[in-house]
Amino acid sequence: MWVEFDGLKAEKYLEQIGLSAQAPIFHPKTYSPDNEIKEHLSYLIEHPNGSDMALLGHLLLFLNALLENTSADCKTNTGSLKSFYVREALNFIEQNYMTNITPEDVAQSCNLNRSYLGKIFKEIMNSTIQDFLIKYRLNKACEMMKNKDVKLKDVAEANGYPNQFYFSKMFKKEYNMTPREWRAKNL
Repeated sequence: MWVEFDGLKAEKYLEQIGLSAQAPIFHPKTYSPDNEIKEHLSYLIEHPNGSDMALLGHLLLFLNALLENTSADCKTNTGSLKSFYVREALNFIEQNYMTNITPEDVAQSCNLNRSYLGKIFKEIMNSTIQDFLIKYRLNKACEMMKNKDVKLKDVAEANGYPNQFYFSKMFKKEYNMTPREWRAKNL
């Protein structure tokens, strides 16, 4: 029997189980003709037109059963998984900072609980998601403010701030000067 699947985490899951192009055969710790591995694989084969959620659920349970019964000496590398999620969060911020996104939106984009993503983000980036988002937006704002023809109102809106007053407040809190003072000093 075989099952085909793909996705961002597919290769990582297979590595954790001990499967690769160099080692394509699964070797269980123990063999039993009636086990969870066979049960979930059989479901996938017998229900090819099942709902996407049911198929995905059984696929993940199948992979988990393989992981729990592998004879391969594989250690789950949670550090790289954490890094993956933080990279995904950073990509989301980079692509959406100009809108009014929140840390909840960032976590939702990664399909993670906000507190868990916040914890691993702080661990890897030494910053909360909120603080990073503020600094990222303000850094982008500084780049824009180097062009003296761009109005501060436009800078605020282009960097995810609902109005110029809030932008100025956050800017002063971070840089100890107003955007106008920063612009005068840096042009």
